[in-house]
Amino acid sequence: MKVIVVGDLGVGKTTLLLRYTNDRVAFDNTFETTLTVYFSSKIVDVSGVKVKLQLWDTQGQEYRQTMAKGHYRNAVGIVMVFDLTRKSSFDNIQRWLNQVHEHAGEDVDIVLVGNKLDLVEGRAIDHETASSLAQTIGAMYVECSAKTGANVDLVFTSLASKLANRVPVQQEEPVRLQSETFVEVPCFGKDTCSSF
Repeated sequence: MKVIVVGDLGVGKTTLLLRYTNDRVAFDNTFETTLTVYFSSKIVDVSGVKVKLQLWDTQGQEYRQTMAKGHYRNAVGIVMVFDLTRKSSFDNIQRWLNQVHEHAGEDVDIVLVGNKLDLVEGRAIDHETASSLAQTIGAMYVECSAKTGANVDLVFTSLASKLANRVPVQQEEPVRLQSETFVEVPCFGKDTCSSF
């Protein structure tokens, strides 16, 4: 299941993914944009259903709008991240939502993530405001800290739980199809073509 992580520059998208997939982050409070696409995967067990999340981070691709459509192709889940200490990143959620709906369609499951929960003293967006927006856009809402790891697993297990409903139930007996054989005969005119 392809999951795209989106949000403004500097909200902690890459750190969030690294914390979730590797559970370790070299954190030095510096910010550096990379112009590549980070890809990772992780298998999540949801009540006995194994869901493989293919996690894509657009790392700096925010400036390459022409590439956006390709990034969203086949995505079924979106992790939409904003910085709890930066109101502008929260205000831009609607822009990200518009881009998601334009390129990925309406049939994607979204989790809205307020990152940098560890910076309590600098908080600019309260829980009620963000939770209300999430409800309005039909998303789940989770606050986390990619730095400390608080609630990071919850972000992805919440999304995986929604995505598990998309996994087709396997039948105990495989369906067997009867094979048919077709022999093609070369055509030399429209009245001489046939197959046996």
